[in-house]
Amino acid sequence: MDSTEVLLPCSNVSFQPVAVSWLRRNSSSENKHLISRIDNASLPCQGNTDKVTFNRADCFQTRDFSILLTPTLRDGGSYYCEVRGQAETVYIRGIELLVFRGKAPSFQVTPAHSTDHSCFWRARRKGDVPAASVIR
Repeated sequence: MDSTEVLLPCSNVSFQPVAVSWLRRNSSSENKHLISRIDNASLPCQGNTDKVTFNRADCFQTRDFSILLTPTLRDGGSYYCEVRGQAETVYIRGIELLVFRGKAPSFQVTPAHSTDHSCFWRARRKGDVPAASVIR
């Protein structure tokens, strides 16, 4: 199954950051696992795994530590961006990522012409949440 790249936001940090870590906790574990860690000596900003790409190479200058992730079905869970500054200042942003299998139906426009429209969907059930939501 091809997957679409998603942006996990982590920006608007109000202090001068010195290090950032991205952590993940899946639904079956209470433990957080480190998926990427960089400090302000790591320029340009690059993920240290194949799955993580920082959205901006100048992340420390822009204070935008958002990452791009191409998830598989196993990558759903809670993601945490922890930005550390001097004097133990910490900014934490939590994101809940839900990954699900979708369908790409084909529609006939006219009897002589057809086109494929790709979309992802699933039946909504009571209590469903969006594919990515921010925990405040």
